[in-house]
Amino acid sequence: MCNDTRTLSKVRGKPLTDREKQGSSSRSKTRCRVEHVFAWMVQWSGKSVRCIGLARSEVRIGFMNLVYNMRRFCAIRRVAAS
Repeated sequence: MCNDTRTLSKVRGKPLTDREKQGSSSRSKTRCRVEHVFAWMVQWSGKSVRCIGLARSEVRIGFMNLVYNMRRFCAIRRVAAS
């Protein structure tokens, strides 16, 4: 069965319940983290991947993921060291 992953919005005149607010908040946190990753990749390399062939595109995207993860690792290590 599929879970409902929509972020609920308030209908005029009817506020969200506490349970709906809690669910919406947790989904927003996840979405925020994912969107920051993609925004960094678009800012770093542009909106499109210019390669010939799917295999080369996959490798290029894989390298972008690797660079992002290495940068995050270094940042987390720096914070933990201080």
